[in-house]
Amino acid sequence: MSSENIRNDLQRLVSEIRDILEPISKSVSDEGIRREILLSLGLNPSGSTPALNIPPASLASIDAYRQQAADDVDLQAFISVLSDITRVVQALIDLVAAAATTDSDAPAGFVVEEAVSFYLESIVLGYLRVRNPGVYITASALRLIEEQGIRFGGITQLLFRIGEYFESIGVSIDEMQTDEDAKRASDVILFVLGVAIASLVECEFVYGHDAGLLSESPIADAASNRTLTLKIKGKTKDAEENEVEGSLLLSLVFVPRDHGGVGVLTRIKGDGSLEVPITKNLSFKIDVNGPDFLIYFGDGSLDFPESTDASLGISLIFKSKPPSESEAGEPEEAKEIIWGDPNSIHLRIGSAKLEGEAGVKDQSFKFELKENAFVLATKEADSFLKKMLDAVTSNGKLETEFDFNFGYKKRKWFVGGGMGLMMSLPLHETVLFVKMHTLTVGLAIGETAGEEPGIKLEASLSFGLDLGSLQASVDRIGLAGLLLFESGKFTLGFKPPNGVGLAVDAVAVRGGGFLLFDPDRQEYAGGLELSIALSRLTLTVTAIGLITTRLPDGSDSFSLLAILAVEFSPAFQLGLGFTLNGIGGILGLNRTMRLEAMAAGIKSGAAERILFPRNIVANASRIISDLRAFFPPLNNTFLIGGMLKLGWGTPTLVTLSLGVIIQIPPGTVAILGVLLVQLPTPEAALLQLKVGFLGAFEPDRQRAWFYATLYDSRILQMTLEGGLGVLVAWGNESNFVISVGGFHPQFTPPPLPFPIPDRLAINILNYPLARIRVMAYFAVTSNTVQFGARAELFFGFDSLSLEGHLGLDVLFQFSPFYFIVEISASISLKVFGAGLFSVRLRGSLEGPTPWRLRGAASVSILFFSIDVDVDETWGETVDTVLPGEAVMPLIAGELEKETNWLAELPPGNNLLVSLRKLEAASDALVLHPIGELIVSQRAVPLGVKIDQVGSKQATDANQFTLSVSTSTLAKQGDREELFPMAQFQKLSDTEKLSRPAFQPVPGGLRLAASGKQVRSSRLVKRNVRYETIVIDTEYRRNPIAFFAFWIGLFVHFIAGAAVSKSELSHKHKKDLQPFDDRVAVKSPLFTVANLADNKPVAAEAQQFRSEALAREYLRDRAAANPKQAKAMHVIPFDEANVSR
Repeated sequence: MSSENIRNDLQRLVSEIRDILEPISKSVSDEGIRREILLSLGLNPSGSTPALNIPPASLASIDAYRQQAADDVDLQAFISVLSDITRVVQALIDLVAAAATTDSDAPAGFVVEEAVSFYLESIVLGYLRVRNPGVYITASALRLIEEQGIRFGGITQLLFRIGEYFESIGVSIDEMQTDEDAKRASDVILFVLGVAIASLVECEFVYGHDAGLLSESPIADAASNRTLTLKIKGKTKDAEENEVEGSLLLSLVFVPRDHGGVGVLTRIKGDGSLEVPITKNLSFKIDVNGPDFLIYFGDGSLDFPESTDASLGISLIFKSKPPSESEAGEPEEAKEIIWGDPNSIHLRIGSAKLEGEAGVKDQSFKFELKENAFVLATKEADSFLKKMLDAVTSNGKLETEFDFNFGYKKRKWFVGGGMGLMMSLPLHETVLFVKMHTLTVGLAIGETAGEEPGIKLEASLSFGLDLGSLQASVDRIGLAGLLLFESGKFTLGFKPPNGVGLAVDAVAVRGGGFLLFDPDRQEYAGGLELSIALSRLTLTVTAIGLITTRLPDGSDSFSLLAILAVEFSPAFQLGLGFTLNGIGGILGLNRTMRLEAMAAGIKSGAAERILFPRNIVANASRIISDLRAFFPPLNNTFLIGGMLKLGWGTPTLVTLSLGVIIQIPPGTVAILGVLLVQLPTPEAALLQLKVGFLGAFEPDRQRAWFYATLYDSRILQMTLEGGLGVLVAWGNESNFVISVGGFHPQFTPPPLPFPIPDRLAINILNYPLARIRVMAYFAVTSNTVQFGARAELFFGFDSLSLEGHLGLDVLFQFSPFYFIVEISASISLKVFGAGLFSVRLRGSLEGPTPWRLRGAASVSILFFSIDVDVDETWGETVDTVLPGEAVMPLIAGELEKETNWLAELPPGNNLLVSLRKLEAASDALVLHPIGELIVSQRAVPLGVKIDQVGSKQATDANQFTLSVSTSTLAKQGDREELFPMAQFQKLSDTEKLSRPAFQPVPGGLRLAASGKQVRSSRLVKRNVRYETIVIDTEYRRNPIAFFAFWIGLFVHFIAGAAVSKSELSHKHKKDLQPFDDRVAVKSPLFTVANLADNKPVAAEAQQFRSEALAREYLRDRAAANPKQAKAMHVIPFDEANVSR
């Protein structure tokens, strides 16, 4: 090892020691913390505790040593800094010794050096646990670390310790009597379990944590110290059924007999479904219904709150041929799991799934096989059987596909999946104009439509009709039977065809269409494509329709989706080289738009398949699948839209297909389109750009956005990729985002209605043996400006390869002007997958003056490496802050604008009276007696400290408020506006990337008339009733027939009266049938809480409308009590430890 590496290692060692001593020097300076530390060591000194006298020169010397350049560090300097470290430790020993002398009740045999050693060991263990958890866990497993401290010399006994470790796994769970027994069993079972799970799936795990010095629950702390917590990562689906990354928390803890039972308490925190891959064929899936699932496995004597509404489902899924792993050219047999002889009779398994569900109310399990088949192959059959099978099959195999499942649910066994036999026999017979293709017979065992198990029978015929220029085909029309097991009922009836196809080949009309029926979805789908030749014009008519008679929730309803398009050849000339190539329309009844799914499908060409589709018969399944995903059924929602296809040039060089779709309600407008550019000619295009785009205006969600992506694009033979996204949101979730090619790698974008745009990229070379790819991005948010680029190369094959990359990421700040450029580069030569030679570089440049360069470089050759670290600063410090600006004139100017003064009624109040119309010439604001006067401005946030306004510093003050000085008006509250706080407060790069772009902060006042605002006379409520008097001495008390009808007449006539039309009457009736109520999501609240237990620091610190207001409160409280500054933090109110 070179002397330079030795010097760097010594500096790193001293730096680690200095980081360990840092909390000691800060915490022990506080009187209360000193006493707590001495109490934990067994001392209780009388009076005040002695102070810690650390020589300031020693700490300064240590800091100077670790910041020196490597060339200035020698062995003598290291020895000198060791003496400084010794002085710090000696100061701690003197502190404990002085406390021991003043404690008359000090334990007998108390040794100062041992107490200090114990304290330092606890500090080192905490440091390792937080800063280097991997080192801590490994050292714990090898018995180098115990609860009492650090055991030195353990590596020499490594082989013996490994043997002893696995021998101790024999601890029985039944023998867990005390906490110590449970801790010993947990150390050898749960820890190994966590390591095993982490090696199988992608997860993070933590085993145990230490209790604090002031802990008040020793039993809970002991249980936490032996708890295994895993954060398991996998794939889940969001609200729009898009696959996204997800995770859940799994905690396991042993419960000893002393705590009420012998068993395992399991907690799963998460809500939804998570699929976790284990191998390329095997995965498991966890379904949690409820945010917190708690279950106990044991002797049943433990009493704990049950998760009454929660349920847990666990599935083990096996797929025989995952699509991502199947390689081109691989034989089909190699992609599947086959039981039996592949050349004879065998069973082919597609996928298997074993799932179980546990809940308080019900438990169930299910075993399922999918995409399976019985196969009878003819390769090794005798000549007679082979000849018969070859006559009825095209590939020498007779296959019968089936699904099968069985299980237990709701205390009943069930069998389903459609297991059975289905055989299609070729006929190839012609009777007159009817061509009979196949005869299908079969039976299937499983659940019927009424969820009663039974046998389904089918006998159907597929045939075609040849009527000259018109041809038709019918698929599987015939008879269908059903035999139910439980009731014994048998029915036989007509089986409608699965599909009907038509083809026309006449002189003036050519084309075809199809009609399909899906009995499971109760859905009809049809398509038509005709080419009609007129005298001077050819029309291409395309129509697609979907009719659904059953909604996804199972209810009977009707929904329709129809798309009609007409294209012209030749196109109509519009002037300036533009042409009208086609028109069309979209109509949907009881249909809605899933914009997120549409945006995700843009890159796959979904816009082309919807707007002006081609070859609809061949692409029927793909087109219908897109329409189902993009326009699902939804009651009382309607779609209407138009389509337009424009071109430019002759022949057409630029084509724009555009569709505008309106959804009612709520009035959402979507613009879907495809732009195609082909130069110099479509037949020999050197440049082809194809851009799919989707824009939307969503008034109910208060946002507008636009998304576009390149696909099937190239220049020469180089592939072009990339995407663009723009989001403008207002209201409670205001935001502004522009992204071309994605975002900074460390930036977490806000929730977007479209996929994160792909990097702008060009593949200069894209072959298996050579690849060169260049990427770039640019993004602007309300907090940041981001830019970056990356280039990658690869040359070689499996046994020899050369790889490399060059990348940079840039973040800008305007005032004071500042930027940081992060750059990385590498190149490596590998032989048989092992690194032979590599060079790696990473660094950052900050500026302008002073300039700072930081980075690291390494050169590796086989098993040797040389590392170099750089941290240099140069240049004079120049003030790059822009000239300041006075804020008071800005606020005054805003308050002088009439548009910032508004008189309105409070929400939820009804006038119930009519007011005369104001004169049109009057400019004065008229305030209703129960109304509010709103004064607001959006220039500067009020009530919080600001550092700047945009890119300029505030020169006159840093905090502003509004107050009322008149006796006729009183303040009712603050008027909140949305402000981009990064424009007013100095935030670090990390804070800019992580905090919300806009936050609600007071921007004005809500005023009302002083005193009581509402007065009313006495309210009288009268019940309408009639009295009937009959003057007859011989009256018999029989009901009068017509009198019972009078109340109906009264209600009928009063329905049109003013009392029934009033808002109060309408509201009273509405409360009795709240069908239009909606689930509303509350705006997030924030809390200033203690770091130790997440409890609010004060009653007034529980709920803040924005993170900015919470941090302002935190800043003021820390300024009043600096000792508590690091003991508080801002968290969402939902995470606070408060009683609700």
